[in-house]
Amino acid sequence: MLKSMVLLLGIATAAGTSLGQANATAKVGVLGIVGEWTEEMDAGAPAVRVDGVPGRAPATSEVEKAATSLFGRVDPTFVANATAPGAFSLAVLPRQTNFSEGTFRARFRLVSGATDQTAGLVFNLRANGEYLYARYNTKDGNIALWRFAKGERTVIAHGEQHAQLPLGTWHEIAVTIAGTRLVAVVNDTLRFEHELPGRVDGRIGFWTKRDSVTMFKDVRVTPAPK
Repeated sequence: MLKSMVLLLGIATAAGTSLGQANATAKVGVLGIVGEWTEEMDAGAPAVRVDGVPGRAPATSEVEKAATSLFGRVDPTFVANATAPGAFSLAVLPRQTNFSEGTFRARFRLVSGATDQTAGLVFNLRANGEYLYARYNTKDGNIALWRFAKGERTVIAHGEQHAQLPLGTWHEIAVTIAGTRLVAVVNDTLRFEHELPGRVDGRIGFWTKRDSVTMFKDVRVTPAPK
């Protein structure tokens, strides 16, 4: 049985100071919804590792508990999306209540995967379990924007730049949103831009394919200046 869990993960301010180092109580929890999410230490810094475990669905009771924690209620569609056969590994940063503009970035390490190695940043996660995510994968070697809804994913656009990133090495992925303009960058070399159909305002987190083993750390969420 999969258990939704809150994992402590260091988060950094826009100035670059780790809140986890400055104040242990200021760490951010990662709430695993789909997949097995565990906390590890990497070079003395907190990191989170996900093993998708293909074919193992989360328990309905755990998904309902996560929905209540995140949104204060249980939307049946949230449960249906999280327990659907086509659901992907998903974790949420619960203390970041919403994200509409600014930059969300994290470092990632591709560990392994039976058919693909992936890492993605989730945004605009709603109470019904639908969300958007920008991901990098080794199969295509690019950034792409996807939407997950009604238990399955739909590609919105693929980036035109390609690069094969090595496994076992830390890389960085960042998503910046200004109004309806989205820019996603990996390692400051791969760049993807897209005009969203409307403004976003939802939860954020991490995504991978179910057969991927991936690690994330050094999370930075920088709101847009007001």
